[in-house]
Amino acid sequence: MPSLSDKGWTLAVTEWQPRQGKRSRGRQKRRWRGDLEVIVVVLVAAVVVVVVVVVVVVVVVVVVVVVVVVVVAVVVAAEIAAVVVVKLVVCFDLSASYKSLTSSFLVSRQEAGDDYGAMK
Repeated sequence: MPSLSDKGWTLAVTEWQPRQGKRSRGRQKRRWRGDLEVIVVVLVAAVVVVVVVVVVVVVVVVVVVVVVVVVVAVVVAAEIAAVVVVKLVVCFDLSASYKSLTSSFLVSRQEAGDDYGAMK
């Protein structure tokens, strides 16, 4: 058991010093509750900031993913369309037909006296 002669906390706690003057009336100027309220407000504000940052990051990630998906879909659709056109040209030999159609159209326009394609 600690003794009063060890100059530690036991001596400081057991020695009583009377107050100089009268005690002030009313509530204490500073209370634990006020300090705790400040800490709670700071913590709530920090949590709100973290939640807002997380929401913004999630929204940005979703927008980027949607844009990437749309770009990939457009590229794939363009590639599919190009393959279909090439297969149609090869399958139906449209290149020869197209050339003969355009040349016959131009010949018929020239025979009709129309200056098709000339700049006026």
